[in-house]
Amino acid sequence: MFPLSLLVSLACTNGAGDSDSAVELPTLRFLAPDEGAVVEAGTVQVSLIAEHVVLVEQTARAVPPLLWLVDASLEQARAHEDGSTPEGSVALSLDGVQIQVLSGTTATLSDVAAGAHRLDAGLLDAEGAPWSPEVAASVEFTAQ
Repeated sequence: MFPLSLLVSLACTNGAGDSDSAVELPTLRFLAPDEGAVVEAGTVQVSLIAEHVVLVEQTARAVPPLLWLVDASLEQARAHEDGSTPEGSVALSLDGVQIQVLSGTTATLSDVAAGAHRLDAGLLDAEGAPWSPEVAASVEFTAQ
């Protein structure tokens, strides 16, 4: 049995005993469209910032989707433990329907109908499994 003080000390380090080199968790943030923006219907330019993650193309995976969450968490944890920057891609959804998977930080949406819309971005691992814990951003805009 480990003393409580040792467990707390280990939890505050990166596994190598170095408490000064905390691992930064990935984040997503929209640059465009702006929250509440009014844009022209049809083509909408999307731009986002993905920090502490390298965006890459997804790779094929022959594992049933229900197993992805457990496996993805293990892979993501290993990437953080060795200090490397994790890899991933971004799933874009418009009004709750996934429309694109990005390996970069920009996209062009076409055929966006007039009206109010919600754009969501969610981080996926390099093989397409949802990031765990969830890393996401959203923005609401109106197309006219």
